[in-house]
Amino acid sequence: MALDEALNCVLNFVRTDYTHNEVFQQIKPVSSTAKVDVTNETILNEINTLKTVEECLANWIARTQDRLNELNEAIVKVTNKIDSAFDENYLKKYRYNLHSVCIHEGTSTSGHFWTYIWNPKLNKWFKYNDTEVCETTWEDVYANSIGGSNQNNFNQLNDLNDLSKTKTRSSDRIPSAYFLIYTRADDSTLYQETSELDSDIEEFLKNDRVMLDNKLNKLKYKRILEDLLEILNKTNDLMAQNKISNEQNNQTCLEHAKAFHDSTLDALMASYDKISVNTGPNDLTAADDALKFAIDHELKKYTQSKSDIEEKLPEIDFRMNHIVIYANANMISTELKQIALLDLFRMQIFQDSDVRLKILQTLAQIKYNEYILRPFKSPGQASPGSIPIMKHYENFLNDYRDYRSIIAAFINAVNFMESQRFEDAAQFFCVACEYNERIISTLSLKMKGMHHEFLLSNRRRCLKIWNQSTIRKFTFKNSRASDSSNFDQTGARLQQLNQQDLNSLIETMINKFLPCFFRLSNSTDEDKAMIEEIRQDWLNVLDSNLPGIQLFHDFMAKLFEEPVSSHYHSLNVNKSNLQNRYQDAVQLVKNT
Repeated sequence: MALDEALNCVLNFVRTDYTHNEVFQQIKPVSSTAKVDVTNETILNEINTLKTVEECLANWIARTQDRLNELNEAIVKVTNKIDSAFDENYLKKYRYNLHSVCIHEGTSTSGHFWTYIWNPKLNKWFKYNDTEVCETTWEDVYANSIGGSNQNNFNQLNDLNDLSKTKTRSSDRIPSAYFLIYTRADDSTLYQETSELDSDIEEFLKNDRVMLDNKLNKLKYKRILEDLLEILNKTNDLMAQNKISNEQNNQTCLEHAKAFHDSTLDALMASYDKISVNTGPNDLTAADDALKFAIDHELKKYTQSKSDIEEKLPEIDFRMNHIVIYANANMISTELKQIALLDLFRMQIFQDSDVRLKILQTLAQIKYNEYILRPFKSPGQASPGSIPIMKHYENFLNDYRDYRSIIAAFINAVNFMESQRFEDAAQFFCVACEYNERIISTLSLKMKGMHHEFLLSNRRRCLKIWNQSTIRKFTFKNSRASDSSNFDQTGARLQQLNQQDLNSLIETMINKFLPCFFRLSNSTDEDKAMIEEIRQDWLNVLDSNLPGIQLFHDFMAKLFEEPVSSHYHSLNVNKSNLQNRYQDAVQLVKNT
């Protein structure tokens, strides 16, 4: 039985190679058993079967050998054909070596690239994979270049027949060569070290590096901003707990921020590079250094001293160019200047959405809040009766606001005077003078306001012209009479007025001129002399028109009474582009 099973296996194996049984058809049964001593018919049958198998195997071996010979001949022909394909001389002119292989792992829509590059000096392959470069072997290059399929078995099971316990998967990311780069074997210049790149490649790499840095920086800056916003929220909470409001200062500084927008933007942009691109625990320190740089940038930019500013007044007034220059003129401390710059940085409104601006502005707001919270954090450190630094800053901020308002009022006054709207001009001159006198209450504080003598002289000029214009409405021009008492200072004969015109004249004097003159009566000697001249003009007019001495004395009394209503006016005037507008106003004054 064992022999029969073995023979059947051989026959089945042979039949798989000869599907048409042509070999078996040629096999003849053993016809002679002369050489075999058999006494048993069973043994004889087994011998015949073995001989049949022997002949079958011999035929199978012969046929197999024939097929092997045919395959070898085909291989030789293909090999010769391949070799002969490059027999042309022009194809044998140069020899090329494989220099690099770019590998792609993934699908047509997604995946990952890396590159293998051969270094001829070191005779080694290197793998370039994103930010990592490492030495590798040709086997690794080849294995990742040929593609194919990959089956990964997760579990090795003892019972291989239990297919339900076998877990397999096909890899979705089979690496294969994406493209190959060859170099000429005899061209040694390709491997010479050089610091120069082709201009196109250099430009491409430069742009690519910029794009990469921008992406990294955006991620970095976003994290820094998030950290700063968290700190800012804490300081805001502390201010809310202590019921601190900074709304009034915010409105004042917002006005200044608009005026110095370009300068502030330049200072902040100059500090961009100071914000480190390296991640780590010093990110906020780098942002703090950048803010300090921006502050120093402004302090070094506006260095005019008090004497430099005074030397150019009144024709040129640098103080309106920037709050730092105004601080220099008034000998303000460096710490207050720094607070003023923090205030400008935090309140500035930019169209640019660069996150670095937001970082610096957020940090400026934090620093500003810390100054406000200083008395609340360390109440015991302040000396008794000392004024908090933010109170000093508030006073300084209001002084600069008023100074800019005075300049704006002066500009309006000059423009009205130029257009012969003397009544409007006089009102603005008076307002400017009143505010100026208030903030330069002592001689040592004269740099807080506008150049006072220049302002007063132009007010006197305006009032004189206005007075002459008004007086001439009540005169006969270019006429002479023998009675000199009926003439004004210009030599024009005074007009005899009817009651209606006289009432109008007196109303003009009381409601328009007297409010201005009363303030001037306590001013400089020049102002007092001008008042006396104008009073004399009006007395001449009244003397020729008042019907009785009593009415004359009644009116004269009013010339020395203080106006019932206050003469202060609002300084809500246009303060944009003050420097250029001031220069134009000064030029108008010179020309007239």
